[in-house]
Amino acid sequence: MRWAEYVVAFSDVADFDLGIMTLPEIENKTGFGEAQTRQLHGMKWMYNNRKDLVSKKWFFFVDDDTWVNVPSLLDYISWFPEALPLSFSHIYLRHERAVYNGGAGMLFSREAFRRIAVSMFTDACPLTDVPPAPMNNDNILAACAYSNGVLKVSSSKFGSYGGTELIQPIDDAGWLDQITMHKVTDQPLAEMMWCWSERLHGRPIAEPCQAMATAEKWD
Repeated sequence: MRWAEYVVAFSDVADFDLGIMTLPEIENKTGFGEAQTRQLHGMKWMYNNRKDLVSKKWFFFVDDDTWVNVPSLLDYISWFPEALPLSFSHIYLRHERAVYNGGAGMLFSREAFRRIAVSMFTDACPLTDVPPAPMNNDNILAACAYSNGVLKVSSSKFGSYGGTELIQPIDDAGWLDQITMHKVTDQPLAEMMWCWSERLHGRPIAEPCQAMATAEKWD
């Protein structure tokens, strides 16, 4: 997220060197089930405590192993008005319910974020199972979006493919329009993807990419 000006990261343990914070509701809760409330509590905390961020146009929720192609993201959201209650992700049907794929990322307009954050942990958006789907961030946010009149839009640009098969070879620009890929856990590969995205979007070559640019004789 090197191009993102505002990043708020939540975890069960704070790491100030990495800019990661925790909250009383999620601190030291390391289990998979316990982790399913981090984005929900984080969303509510942001709305109540970071008024400087609430006025922003878009809010993007991603996992820590999701690769984000920021130039493609910025181009995509430029087509949509943030004043409408819109949300975007890889949307799929689960037990006849339209739910988000959290690994692929969940993008909310300012109005969608406001509606969901205001109702979070109320009767309109309870922290509970959404039968027959289990309780997790994806399902609860999807249910809250529905109860608050937030439109869900599905796009193949939000990718949860379980690997990196779409980017081989790396110099093939076919993956360039992707907004996200999940999972990308290989740090060198993530760095390489970032450098290629920067190059193919016509941005100046950043310092971490100089060695690659020299080795591959980029113009």
